[in-house]
Amino acid sequence: MADFSKVMIAKIAWSEEYSGGMVRGGHKYLKQKSNGHTHTKNGKQYSEAAGHEAYNFLPYENRCYGYIPPTGDAPPNPGDNNKKGWLIIFVAPYMGYGDSVAVGWYENATFEWKTNKEGERHYIPRPHKNGFPKDSEGNPYTYCVWANKKDAHFISPNLRLLYTINDNEAKRHLGHTCAYLSGHDSTIDKNIQKKLMSFVKDVVKHNESKAIEKIQISKKSINKFCPPPTEVKKEIEDKAIQRARAYYEERGYTVDSVEHDNCGWDLTATKNKEELYVEVKGTSRPYYHFFLSRNEYNAMIDYPKKWILFLVKDIGQKNLPPRKILKAKEAKDILDPFAYEGEYPSKKRK
Repeated sequence: MADFSKVMIAKIAWSEEYSGGMVRGGHKYLKQKSNGHTHTKNGKQYSEAAGHEAYNFLPYENRCYGYIPPTGDAPPNPGDNNKKGWLIIFVAPYMGYGDSVAVGWYENATFEWKTNKEGERHYIPRPHKNGFPKDSEGNPYTYCVWANKKDAHFISPNLRLLYTINDNEAKRHLGHTCAYLSGHDSTIDKNIQKKLMSFVKDVVKHNESKAIEKIQISKKSINKFCPPPTEVKKEIEDKAIQRARAYYEERGYTVDSVEHDNCGWDLTATKNKEELYVEVKGTSRPYYHFFLSRNEYNAMIDYPKKWILFLVKDIGQKNLPPRKILKAKEAKDILDPFAYEGEYPSKKRK
């Protein structure tokens, strides 16, 4: 059982696996990386670079070694006599620029750093096998906290939206890198501490199989369905479109986008005399869940031999996301209407 006497929320950059590769986020140190690339999404700026948290959940000799971005120029410092027994919740901006979501946690973690003659604290090179990659400046990847492998808990990308920090005031109090909720002096308001601690307790109850079951149940209730933030939703849609386009082009079709033509489908795929109207639906969740607009539904009814539903799930996973292709009749058979629109005609005023 997790110990909540020493709790920290650590803000790191987004990675899908935390076992290597590039990470995405808005941290200043990412922008300073020589291989970093800065992007803007819906007014939010983020960078993509070889950040050291990329290996936070890659075990080495039964330990996971974690990186937390610096506070100022140094690693977080809970105190020389207060290094052991920490519960650390790692949160990251969803997809690199969305709301903060939990990506995993360490239990019974230990902080470590090295101190030079001037008393300055520095990160420690990460233990590794020969031939391990170095960062973009040719330096070894570093860490400041570690936990035993059995105490390091990773949350799959497609389940992270279950653990989102939605409270705007809580977001502001988190700061740029880390926030202490217990076990160390904190400047966070007591009410905000309670909200964040409730979030922490939800996270550590996480169980992969139960979480999947939870969202499979929640899809049956519109009141429990929580769509991702707008900017994240757009990226999911774009990746689904790319998957569908690649699928048909690999099979010799010419593919044209009609996404902005309001015709009831996204892509028109043609090959010889065959013409398909492809409506694309994507989700980061591990099941095929989708909504159809009235216009899309009408197109499905009007063009039963041409209209196709191309479904993509698990967008955001490391591997190529699975897809499912349904003909119009197959799609119609699994639809379940959940809302009806009506208007009562009022009497005209004299």
